[in-house]
Amino acid sequence: MGDWGGQTGRMSATTIRAVGGDEWPAWRDLRLRALAEAPEAFRATLDEEQRQSDSWWAHLIGHTVDDPRGGLWIAENDGEAVGMLFGRLNLDQDLLSIGAMWVVPEARRLGIGQGLLDAALEWARGKGAKEAELWVTEGNSRATLFYRRSGFQPTTDTQPLRENSPLTVRRHISDL
Repeated sequence: MGDWGGQTGRMSATTIRAVGGDEWPAWRDLRLRALAEAPEAFRATLDEEQRQSDSWWAHLIGHTVDDPRGGLWIAENDGEAVGMLFGRLNLDQDLLSIGAMWVVPEARRLGIGQGLLDAALEWARGKGAKEAELWVTEGNSRATLFYRRSGFQPTTDTQPLRENSPLTVRRHISDL
């Protein structure tokens, strides 16, 4: 989808691209790494998703990328997956819901998150979406600041991160 140059650090160019259905192992591995590193940022837990079979992952990823309303993007540097993002349009295709956004710690602050977000927003605009939404865990100031800089504004909508969790997530929206 594009090359995103880093500002500092060892990563000089990262490719952002849509994931194909047969690439479920790469998505799974990155997803499990994300859940291990930032459990407070996701509804699912590492334990839940580690228990899923290969056929479950293959079906999930294949179904998502085959659906014209869904998309998965991955960021790679020298063939290594360093970031991910999920997007899904609602049935009217006017609202993009963004989730599963994560960048490996050593690749943060290099523009990779922005590249992933831009790829999904561009895709959604091309499908006629007018607005995007995402949920951010309360207290995650780095993520909140990143999304605000990207045009997302917090709403009054909140909910628990997951059942029986003391953490709360807040909905953020942006016009496209």
